[in-house]
Amino acid sequence: MSLSAPNYYLPPRQNGGKPPDRYSPNGKARYVITQYVSTHRLPPQHQAFVNEMKNIKIPTNVEEALKNPKWAAAMEAEMDALQRNGT
Repeated sequence: MSLSAPNYYLPPRQNGGKPPDRYSPNGKARYVITQYVSTHRLPPQHQAFVNEMKNIKIPTNVEEALKNPKWAAAMEAEMDALQRNGT
């Protein structure tokens, strides 16, 4: 089986391939989960865990992720797994 160029044409996207801000983790969420979820009934150690999770910053692009050694290692492990699986 040989791979060849597709015989169809996709018109350029009006948004340039960038999703709207409403899907961005930095965008304003319409229904912020922290307004609806409470931790007051959790044991203190679980409250501390949930509060610590709020402080974790998830990178929004590859450049940000590569600046953090833990994220870079995670991406490297994922790429290794994909190559081992032939994906």
